[in-house]
Amino acid sequence: MLPANDHRASRAPEMPRQAAPAPRAGTRSPHGPWAPGVRLFRTLSFAGKSLLISIAFCLPLCVLAGWTVVDQTGRLQAAQTARTAGAAAGTAADTAALDTAIATLERDRWLVGLLVLSALGLGGYLFRCYYLVMQGGMKAVADHMDAIAQGDLTRQPRAWGNDEAAHLLRGLAAMHAALREVVGQVRDGSDEILLASREIAGGADDLARRTSNTASMLETSVSSISQITDMIRSTAERSHEGAAMAAENVTVARRGGDAMGRVSDRMARVEEAAGRIRMILGVIDDIAFRTNLLALNAAVEAARAGEAGRGFAVVATEVRLLSGRSAAAAREIRGLIESTLDSVEQAGGAVGDARRTIEQIVERADAMTTRGSAIAEDVVRQDTAVAQVRQTLENLDRGSQQDAALVEQTASAVGALHDQAQALQRTVARFRLPAS
Repeated sequence: MLPANDHRASRAPEMPRQAAPAPRAGTRSPHGPWAPGVRLFRTLSFAGKSLLISIAFCLPLCVLAGWTVVDQTGRLQAAQTARTAGAAAGTAADTAALDTAIATLERDRWLVGLLVLSALGLGGYLFRCYYLVMQGGMKAVADHMDAIAQGDLTRQPRAWGNDEAAHLLRGLAAMHAALREVVGQVRDGSDEILLASREIAGGADDLARRTSNTASMLETSVSSISQITDMIRSTAERSHEGAAMAAENVTVARRGGDAMGRVSDRMARVEEAAGRIRMILGVIDDIAFRTNLLALNAAVEAARAGEAGRGFAVVATEVRLLSGRSAAAAREIRGLIESTLDSVEQAGGAVGDARRTIEQIVERADAMTTRGSAIAEDVVRQDTAVAQVRQTLENLDRGSQQDAALVEQTASAVGALHDQAQALQRTVARFRLPAS
């Protein structure tokens, strides 16, 4: 912290007090015969100048007043002397005394007049020197102030002597140095502000473009997310429909499996009935064979009986034919039964395969139903997550729009700062500084 009395020193360097420079030898002073008085008055203060001029003007008045008193006293003394001399010596002596007194008075009058004129001349000389000193000092101050008003800070004021004008010039010199330093700092600062404002303006424009691009990209993303959300919801609905259809397919497949089971049971029953028919046909075949043998034996016996057994032979022949036809029919039925049994066995195998296939279909349909339900749940979770992402993107979109507005305000403020910096630079440019 600087002391209170040194606050001016912290703002601008104080100019050293300089004494009036002595004129060089062999050179003529610009004031001519007034130079001694000018140099004298430059070393005196205003009070000293006033005192000296007052003495110069009051001294002749005092001398004149004193001379008047002396003159009157001399006249009185001369009159008294004349009376005394007239009374003592007569008229001739009176006349000589008067002449002597008059001569003395005339001499004194001339001496007093010369002294008064000399004092008045000295007073005029001093007053002229005072005028030159004050005029020169005030003119130097006025010239320096005009130069500062015109923006010329290249000239340094020079103070002569120790009078008030010199003190004022030293103060102006200190103010000049401080103003020059301030103008230099303001000029440097305005240049830096102008450069910084240009860079900030460029950055703000770039940021505005990026923010605008980001906002447009966010709008596109929000639109895409909306479409994805709609697609996910449609997929969820279709997944639920697919799961329901898979459940219905499982139910239908189970019904088909049950039907195939019943068909398989019936095929087994058919096989069992065919086995029984096969046994019955075996019995029929055996009966036909035995009937044929009996018919053959009956025919043999009828042949032995001759004419008496002819009718029996015809019956035996018919019985044998019937037994042959029964055997043939039994063989055909057996062939049909065997073929039917083969078809039934093949159908049973196919039904078994179909049943196993339907069971696999049921298992896979159950797995598909489970997976469809899981997919539907995943789709619901994806819908929730996408909705959150959409909300986040909408928040980012609003934030980017607010950022774009702030960037526009910043760009406007930077533009105003740039204009003010240019105005400040133009204002400071009118001041001319000395070359560093």
